[in-house]
Amino acid sequence: MKFNENIRNLRKEKGLSQEHLAEKLGVTRQTISKWENGAAMPNLKKLTEIADFFNVSMDTILGMEIENKSSVKSSSADDNNSYSNENNYNKEYTNQLFSIVYQNQQVQNQANHKALKLLLLY
Repeated sequence: MKFNENIRNLRKEKGLSQEHLAEKLGVTRQTISKWENGAAMPNLKKLTEIADFFNVSMDTILGMEIENKSSVKSSSADDNNSYSNENNYNKEYTNQLFSIVYQNQQVQNQANHKALKLLLLY
């Protein structure tokens, strides 16, 4: 599952409305709606607050849960496969975090551009 599906499911599991969750996280209901619709992503600080609020890992929030790592390894082939799976997981996790940072940077750039345009008009 993706972040937007995860936050919606976690919110509903706790029986919270978008408005109530927004109050708890210090954002607007519209922000929660954008997150749940996949139109926006929270910044990293808010993402950790969300994970803490729902008492889940960042992996869970981002939909990065991987298969049970604690299974017994019986051969070097399994070790190599486990290493490859973990390496792929780390790459995907890093890509998810960079994606969040990039999206937030784009939003900030747009806000800066609008502010600059307003300043230039005066």
